[in-house]
Amino acid sequence: MASLRAMKIQRTRKRIIEEALRLFNKQGLAKTSITQIAEKAEIGTGTFYNYFESKEHLLGEVVRQESGKQLRRVQNEPVSDNPKEAILQIARALMSFKFKRSLLTEIYSTIFDNWRGLKNMRPEIPMKDLIDDDMKTLEIIQNIFNRGREAGKIRKNLDVSLASLTIYSCFIQCVIGYIVGYFPNKQATLKMFDAMVSMIFEGLV
Repeated sequence: MASLRAMKIQRTRKRIIEEALRLFNKQGLAKTSITQIAEKAEIGTGTFYNYFESKEHLLGEVVRQESGKQLRRVQNEPVSDNPKEAILQIARALMSFKFKRSLLTEIYSTIFDNWRGLKNMRPEIPMKDLIDDDMKTLEIIQNIFNRGREAGKIRKNLDVSLASLTIYSCFIQCVIGYIVGYFPNKQATLKMFDAMVSMIFEGLV
């Protein structure tokens, strides 16, 4: 059983992360200070550094946790027997993130700060965790295609790995379109993804 001290540490860490997300969404990453986060979390500024090295490291944890929540939503989503509908269900679950569009823009800017290749990736952002979550999502899509093949709803000679990567790449492009403002809202983003998935399932010829 966890000690009272360990439980207190866990609660404080959770509170810091929650308050940081609220502030990041409300006023942006750049305009949010460690002092403001500490005040909202009801701790001293010095105490903050017992939990996180910097605001950027805290952002990394916020991103990691939100990404994990999205993955769990996907894993727990009741999956339709219809492969296309199952994929759209996953997309809706993935689009349920709590980040505002403006914050997402700042997050991507932080991830690829002064982008010159992978070697310049910001170390505070947990890229390995995010990539692992991507791979798990791809595996879920692959399972949908495999079940569809077994049920005779998808052709037997389908390259499941390539099809899954194609579908997921389309989704990522739609998310990027949302972040940069090409789509006005999440609903429009999902509508475009639905159209892309329909075209893939129906074929080009």
